[in-house]
Amino acid sequence: MCYEGDRFIGTPLLVLVVEKLKTQYNIIIIFDTSTVRGKLSTNSLALKRRFPQDVRIHVIAGGATADETILDLASRNDKTYVLSNDSFSAYKEKEVIQHDRRIRYQLVEGNIFIRDLSITVLQEEYVEKNLSPDDKLERLLADLL
Repeated sequence: MCYEGDRFIGTPLLVLVVEKLKTQYNIIIIFDTSTVRGKLSTNSLALKRRFPQDVRIHVIAGGATADETILDLASRNDKTYVLSNDSFSAYKEKEVIQHDRRIRYQLVEGNIFIRDLSITVLQEEYVEKNLSPDDKLERLLADLL
């Protein structure tokens, strides 16, 4: 969820999705080291601070990729699903793939739709959450006029 098409958009929308999901599900997010250090320009500790405390964040050790770890972890419990648009084509033998325990989402113009979970995160939610108090007051006044 850090990419819209081929464009890297970072973690803000992912954080909003996680905030909605964590009310009903236990969440583990697994990142590749290259994404954390390269694209996000951060480290594991700073990345963990972006998410709610009760969400587990794991960064894969350097050189490895997250895909196989994600699938192996999800395979340990038949009630665990993977939220990803990745096809995992190199891992067709993994239980999660064989039993179709992958939930896909649509990310369109900054809006995320997870139809199987009845979850929608609109770009306005991100904008509203990240407005300064002055900006919020200005919007409120504009709406009243």
